[in-house]
Amino acid sequence: MKDSQLEKLNVKELLDLRERLDDMIASKQDREKADLKARFENMAKEAGLSLGEIVGGRGRKAGRSKSAAGVKYQHNDNPALTWSGRGRKPKWLSEATGDIERFRVR
Repeated sequence: MKDSQLEKLNVKELLDLRERLDDMIASKQDREKADLKARFENMAKEAGLSLGEIVGGRGRKAGRSKSAAGVKYQHNDNPALTWSGRGRKPKWLSEATGDIERFRVR
């Protein structure tokens, strides 16, 4: 699709297009992973091995588990809307006018 065609779309149409593209990308990635796995399994079989013997031989090391971040910001009217202060700022907080400190949990 050309840029000139995209410029003619409204926001809802662009969001719908993005959602369709995300679905298509995920589907193609799943197919490509399955194809790659099948190729690796065939290569392992030709060598007289299983794929598990090649990639899962020693297991995984136990790592530190991540703890959930606490709530730092909470919507005044809807307490279900929260943000830990990590990652991307949620839409409800981005759209709020004024200082975000008024949403800070004390």
